[in-house]
Amino acid sequence: MVKGSDNVTEQKDKGKVVYIYNREQASYYMSQGIMAKATGVHPKTKRIWYMFGFNETSKVYDQWCLRNR
Repeated sequence: MVKGSDNVTEQKDKGKVVYIYNREQASYYMSQGIMAKATGVHPKTKRIWYMFGFNETSKVYDQWCLRNR
């Protein structure tokens, strides 16, 4: 256990994932060194999705949101 870390939150969020349908956003994440855990096609919409780990993407998501300001 690491002193000063919130291990309960880390363990709770460990299995969380995010699905990205925006190819440009997924490419940005990957260009920042975060690889998709899985990819696929939505059965109804036929749109391609990319699955990323929630914890791995939180900082890059902030950068993504601020990139065009």
